[in-house]
Formats: sequence, structure tokens, C-alpha cells
Amino acid sequence: MLVAGILLAIAGFTIVLLARHGFMVGTHPFCSACNFNLTGLPEKHARCPECGADILREGSVRIGYRRPVFAGVAAGAVIALAGAVCLAGGAVSWWQNFDASRWKPVTVLEAEMAAPRAATRELAYRELLRRIQAGALSAKQINQLADMVLKRQADPAVPWDPRCGDLLQAARQQRLLASPTWEQYLRQAMRVTASVRPRIEAHAPRAFRVGLLLQAGSDNQGIAPGSVGAEMEVTTEQGAKMQFALDPTQRLDVFSEPLEWINLATPDPTPGIRKVHVRAKVTLTDVAGAQVTKETEADLAYEILPPGTAAVTKHVATPDETSEMQTAVRLQLPAEPLRVRPDQSLALGSLMISGPPVSAGFRIVLRQKGREWTVARVLIRANEGTRVRLDLPPLREGSGPEAGAAEIVCVPEPALAGTSADIMEVWGEEVRRPVVLTGP
Repeated sequence: MLVAGILLAIAGFTIVLLARHGFMVGTHPFCSACNFNLTGLPEKHARCPECGADILREGSVRIGYRRPVFAGVAAGAVIALAGAVCLAGGAVSWWQNFDASRWKPVTVLEAEMAAPRAATRELAYRELLRRIQAGALSAKQINQLADMVLKRQADPAVPWDPRCGDLLQAARQQRLLASPTWEQYLRQAMRVTASVRPRIEAHAPRAFRVGLLLQAGSDNQGIAPGSVGAEMEVTTEQGAKMQFALDPTQRLDVFSEPLEWINLATPDPTPGIRKVHVRAKVTLTDVAGAQVTKETEADLAYEILPPGTAAVTKHVATPDETSEMQTAVRLQLPAEPLRVRPDQSLALGSLMISGPPVSAGFRIVLRQKGREWTVARVLIRANEGTRVRLDLPPLREGSGPEAGAAEIVCVPEPALAGTSADIMEVWGEEVRRPVVLTGP
């Protein structure tokens, strides 16, 4: 639009100038100096009566006069106006998309990080990240930026933007961020939660959960790979204490997903409501060895169910949910034919579950002619994903499957959710996938 506007404006102004200049008409003589009509003067008259110019000199008299083309002037003006409109629209569009971030001071870029327009925010983050990586910010500017990011990170009313974390993590990588500031960032990034399974079957272990979610940058650069350790202390109403700990040297390569630790306490056979006070502590050590600790406390309650009462129920699916689950479960077979050989294991491939509509606990079996062989078990939450390897161990001749048609069947097994802290309902229908077995 910008180029079209320029071309139209040039064309319109050119037409206006040419039309205004016009063309020669008439046969009367005129003074070239003042355009006075010399008709009727004696032939040898030497001076223009109007301006006194010498009219006997060559070129001092012209025949006719120029008549402007008013229609051409009007047409040219319309074309020029259209060009001006296109030019203005193109200039506005160009300015809106023009990246002036390189010339903006840091304070302006910091203000634009909270701008209502997404494109403005993106340009501000990108330019600040570029300046940090190029070492173009002073220590004072880094500290001001860090203070602003930490304030936003600590405010629960402000939605967290991982790009804020990217800025501080990049500054840490460039050795521009002081250790106390970095440790405060890590501590505020840790969201530690403690929970207990609300309903527990009689004689089943009591499941206490510690969760960790990092509210940090988009790629956790400078944090992972690192190590984490979790501790939990549970105090009962009678004052008895139970303590659990996870090996603090366990290494984790990424922190892109929430982490959790399930601690199983000894069963409590007496039905009723129990109240406990839980204190959980998580220690995070980043890739450079910086270590921070975050604690949380909570008063929780759970119920020990009467004997014979199931804590986990089977979900009654709607037709839409059944269709979603059928799509979520996929069987990936190996390239080699599934050959059945006595006394040899059989690799059945993998079962992939991606985004189930409801949490599921499956005992995965190979089923043929009314007989079953368990090949795997899996527990997965709604909308999550996992891959399960399916292997049939060696079986003696006559006790294993035969060559022919068979099925991989996901059989609902609610008991698998008994050790989780929050899954109280699982998928209640079988999911089947056909396979063909060949002989040796």
C-alpha cells in the first residue's frame, strides 16, 4: 500500500502540473515579458505599452496564449488524493509494524513488557534479551530489571509470563545477576504443595504427596539439569510423627512438568476421619550448584473407608468420551512379525496413550481364545501422555498364545490408582486393539 500510494501521488501531481500548464491557443501576439496583448500596435512599435520591454528583439513576442486543462487538473487532483490516502494508510501500517525497540531506553522496554498489545510485549522481551546476551546493560539496569521481574513473580494477582524468567536466566548465564537475586528468583519460582489421598480403603497404604511446580523461564536454562530433594513430616492428632524423604542427589534433566513424590504410610485399619498436619520441604540445586529450599505447611484430612468399600470408582463414559479414548490409545507394532516361540519372550511393541479424557488405570493383557497374559500396567491422569512397552515373558510350551488372531486389551484396574494422591475415578471400559501372531 505504501508503494502504491507513492506512485499514485507522483502520477497525480504530474498530471496536475501538465494540465495546469496547458497548451497554446489563438493567433494574437503577446508580450513574452508580461503577457500583454499587442494586437493593434503599429508594426514598427518598439516598446510594450504595458511593461516597456523591447518587443522588436527576437523572442520577445509570442503568438497565442496557454489555456489550462481544468478537467485534467481535477483528474490529477483526484489521483493525487487517492495516492495520499494510500500513502497515509501504508505509513500507519508500516509504523505499527516498525521495530523501534533498538533505540528505546530500558525503562520504556520494561513498561512495554506489560503492554496490552501482544506484539509490543514480544518486541520488548526480545530486545531486552538481545541486550542481556550482548552485555549491553549496566549492572544498575540489570538490578532494576531483576527487581521488576521478582515483584511480578511474587504477585499472585499478576499472570506469570515465562519470558520474564528467560531474562533473568539469560542474565545468570552471562554472569550479570548477583547470587542473592538468583536464589530469590529460584525460591519464588518453586510452588510446593502437600496433599493426601482423601479416601483410602481399609488396609491400604495412606498416600501423602509432595508436589513441585517451577514458575520460571520457558526453557529453564541455567536451572536444569539439577537435583531435587523432598522431605515430608506428618503429625497426627495424637502427636505421632511420620517422616519421609527422597534422595536429594536424584538428578533431573528438565523441570518442564510438575514433579511429585508419593510417600506411602502404613495402613490404618480403623474406619473414620483422620486429621493431620503436614510440613513439606523441597530443596532444589541448580546446574551451577546454587541451592534453595522452599517449605509449605497444611492441615489435611482423609477418610479410612469401611472394609469392602472401594475408594476408586469406574467412570461411566459418554459416547463422546468413548470416541476420545479410542483415539487416545494407539498400538505401535514392531516391524518384525509377531512370532510365537516356546520358551522365548515376545516383544509386542508399545502402547501410546495421549490425552485421555479421564484418568485411567489399565492392566494391559494379550487376550486370545478366552485366555489372558498380562504384559504391562499403567496409571495415567486425564490429558497427559505416556508410552508403555509391551513384553510377554517366556512361557513353557502349551501355556502361551498360539499363531492366529489375538487382541491387546486395556482392562480397567481401579486398584492401580490406590497409591496416587488424587485419582479417585478411572476409566471403566475396556479398550481393544487387534494383533496377529505368527508361528515359528
